[in-house]
Amino acid sequence: MKTEIKPELEEKLRKVIPGFFDSEIARAKARSLKDLISLENKHFLETWNSSGIPLLYDLKYFLEKNNKSKVLLKRNIKNNILIDLGCGAPPSRLPAMGIVRMLEPSIYIGIDKYFEGQIWEKSPKNRSFEHEFYLENLDKIDALKFTIGLPSNFANFMLNAVCDDYVIKNHRYLKELAHEVHRATLQKGIVFGGLNPKYFEDVGFKRVDALLKDGYDLSILRKG
Repeated sequence: MKTEIKPELEEKLRKVIPGFFDSEIARAKARSLKDLISLENKHFLETWNSSGIPLLYDLKYFLEKNNKSKVLLKRNIKNNILIDLGCGAPPSRLPAMGIVRMLEPSIYIGIDKYFEGQIWEKSPKNRSFEHEFYLENLDKIDALKFTIGLPSNFANFMLNAVCDDYVIKNHRYLKELAHEVHRATLQKGIVFGGLNPKYFEDVGFKRVDALLKDGYDLSILRKG
């Protein structure tokens, strides 16, 4: 599998991510990890509809009922870029966009290895996500490969079931992904969602809120 980004996808992403895969260091790292990036995860596809989508609804419900958590997230995410690693199949977009409307990032970028992603931006009229519009549909791309190409200290992140031993059973992949997410997260930025927090705590995130739900941690972690 080639580790280069498709030119059409790279062009779309550079509209909202200045410097995406600009450095030879990032390209070299993607090539060095091609064995991880090219992994096919049939277990993920089998479990996404049964675990990933309900998890998104759980997260949306959790934020609706826990104003303190919602305020914490919104304070950090509003008017900043939010990246959704492993955004999932189209049925998962409904709860995901409900979460995005609550938190009001300036731009939402959802990517996935097995499904098309999307870029959404706030309406220039009312500057909220009440009447959002999408900028682009995105080709499929692996989460680790995508994150390697991001600038440092760039965005906040949402992950649901992507960084979890139950769904992805390769510890090296999860460790590398957590490391790259930490590098690309804004200073004092936020990572949240249904994930295994130990991978993120190991690279320097601190957990600031959590709810255990059916074996999953719905966690909020802060960089630094």
